[in-house]
Amino acid sequence: MKHFEVDTQTGGIVARLLGSVDSMNFDPVIDEIKSHVEEICPLRLLVDFTGIGMLQSSRLTRLIRLADACRAVGCELQLCGLQEYCRRVLTVTQLDRVVQVFSTERDALATWTVSQSSEPASESKDVPCEAAAPVPRNSHSGTPNLRRAIRLRRDETAGESFDWGSVRWKVGPPANGSEHNRVALLTVFAHQGEPFHRHTDTEEIVIVQSGAVEYWIDRYPYDLSVGDTVTVPPGVVHGCFNAEDEASELLIIHSSIPDAQTRWLEEDVSSVAPWKEIVVKRGYGQFDIHWKDSTMILHLRNSRLLDAVSVDEFSTALSAVDDEHRPEQLVIDLADVTFIASSVLGVLTRQCQTMLDDGRILRLCNLSPQVREVFEITKLSRIIPLHDSVGAAVASFV
Repeated sequence: MKHFEVDTQTGGIVARLLGSVDSMNFDPVIDEIKSHVEEICPLRLLVDFTGIGMLQSSRLTRLIRLADACRAVGCELQLCGLQEYCRRVLTVTQLDRVVQVFSTERDALATWTVSQSSEPASESKDVPCEAAAPVPRNSHSGTPNLRRAIRLRRDETAGESFDWGSVRWKVGPPANGSEHNRVALLTVFAHQGEPFHRHTDTEEIVIVQSGAVEYWIDRYPYDLSVGDTVTVPPGVVHGCFNAEDEASELLIIHSSIPDAQTRWLEEDVSSVAPWKEIVVKRGYGQFDIHWKDSTMILHLRNSRLLDAVSVDEFSTALSAVDDEHRPEQLVIDLADVTFIASSVLGVLTRQCQTMLDDGRILRLCNLSPQVREVFEITKLSRIIPLHDSVGAAVASFV
């Protein structure tokens, strides 16, 4: 299937990507265009994205290779027709410093027309690469790997933020042009977890810089603290949980397999079995878990327990956490909960009865006026004691 069209213009070539290009075949398509550039050595290359639909922003890092190939033969790389989110990615990753970006093909070609008068009249656009003048390797304009040698300042490091933490890239895309290695500082917030995932053709080395984590490789957890390191082979599922009261930092080193076709491809598996069950069992996503001596304190993070799905997830997570830890005394902190469905009352009642049957105790605290009113109207406050604070609930066990 044809994925792009090449149009030779005065001053360079235009490669128009077709609708058949997507995130799965984007890399080989760009590699094919790269080979074309290396063969004919055009003065300029304009890649037109107008014809393609949604594209994963991570695929844009492939353009670094194309930019290097263009510089190596003295070709100027330009892009046009990018969707707005892709243009933002180019700005954040600083790829727009490597390539020129235009809204439309017409805008880009207009710059070619303006500069025609400054080009040598004898220049031939079809001279084979072997006949092209060699580019000195100490020339800034002709060194394809120059961008990789630039050391980024700390405030220029590319980063990504998530609900559970952040990733700050130090080496490799999107931080710079390293093709075979990536280095990042991974921060996992207190009582949060990095989702389970795997890298198809990438080996990962993890070194704990601060704090401590429960690091999972396949279905086996390892307790890691400062200085500890583990290696994750390509294709193996991994993730981690931070049970500490402070954020933990990990240095992540990725090395790609030689000749890998899916370099840096990451697959999130946290929503499928058995990884989903491990997440639920740990209680992450539903609770922040703390201990005060023999009392477990669960801070509920979901502010609106209204629909059937959220209530079911709450019930499953609560049962899983209780089955694993079997606390003698349990306090559920509802400070962030503003609305609850009536079915939640049944979940809490069953939990209270289960604990009472085992000689254990349940308390609730920090109820909003609306939530407290529900408990008082249904008389459940007579079964499950309510307290104004975590401290008051913990003190009631004495």
